[in-house]
Amino acid sequence: MHSASGGGDLQAEVPAVAVAGEADGMTPQTIPAVVAERISADPGSPLLTYYDNAIGMRIELSGATLDNWAAKTANMLVDGLGLGAGDRAAVLLPPHWLHAAVVLGTWAAGLALVDGACEVAFCGDETAKEALALHATDTYIVGMDSLTGISADVPAGAEDFVSEVRAYGDRFVPVSPVGPDDLARAGQTHAELYEAAGARAAAFDLRKGDRVLIHAADQTPVTEWLLAPLVVGGSIVVVRNADDELTEQIESDERVTRVV
Repeated sequence: MHSASGGGDLQAEVPAVAVAGEADGMTPQTIPAVVAERISADPGSPLLTYYDNAIGMRIELSGATLDNWAAKTANMLVDGLGLGAGDRAAVLLPPHWLHAAVVLGTWAAGLALVDGACEVAFCGDETAKEALALHATDTYIVGMDSLTGISADVPAGAEDFVSEVRAYGDRFVPVSPVGPDDLARAGQTHAELYEAAGARAAAFDLRKGDRVLIHAADQTPVTEWLLAPLVVGGSIVVVRNADDELTEQIESDERVTRVV
């Protein structure tokens, strides 16, 4: 990690995921509360920017736009699939802007992330076979290489995630918001995941307001590429398949202050 010196979606909308307890001054201890607090502070500025140099892709999401995608995901899970607290989701996706929408929506809906048996699974083309082997009630495929996120090849037994999710509302208000002691991942509560993300942020020396560039590989954990910057009030630039020269250009273009 090193410091660096140093784009835009200007949809300044009201945050779409409503969370109890964020207005009383308490430290957020669930991931939905962290997201709501971060987005309410600055909904219109870039929150997540995604680069994949292998295909020439750059996608930029403001806080409000990412929150809308997360809300659509939560509404699909709750209203479309009838899922909620106690249910499980498997997310077999590399770091990607739609991965962020999926996990944030999943947590807002009250589901826990797991690696095995689940009610719903999300995958890309390369992980579709593995996801279908989980025999989830519903399996959704994400077009990782498409600007729209729509998959060009949906296998039997799966549905296209973007085609399905965009029909749902972009505001999600849970009947019972998740609490700190609810499971966020197998064996880890929201409070514990929040603490783990904070520990990664401290290890990277991330500060409030940092624009964090993250060199992401397929196995980079979500606590590092997504949650660590969020819990300190930063924004994220995820970079895949970039050489040193391109990375330096991205640092300058995106006004990056910290590189992980």
